Amino acid sequence: MSLVLGSKNVATAGSAVPLSSTSLRVAQIVIQVKPTNSGYIYLGDNTVTSSNGIRLEVPVAGVVLPDAEIKLTGVGNNLDLSQLYINASQSGDGVNFLYEVF
Repeated sequence: MSLVLGSKNVATAGSAVPLSSTSLRVAQIVIQVKPTNSGYIYLGDNTVTSSNGIRLEVPVAGVVLPDAEIKLTGVGNNLDLSQLYINASQSGDGVNFLYEVF
């Protein structure tokens, strides 16, 4: 298994964006808000909005807080990054992520 680093931004607040544009099955992923974000990031499926989903906190003075990241672990190969979406309360905000491929 190997680790891969990725990044994704939400160009327009309120527009859900998948972490991967193609099917990408992973063993696990850690998602963290970017320290430059000015608003909240929401994680969910393709229905996630800029005000609902799993909310990841806003960094404080460029410092990423513990509740500004989440770790997901798949069973078998059922964790597909094309099915994980982010949305943002502020345009241009995003996430960094590190995932492990099979």
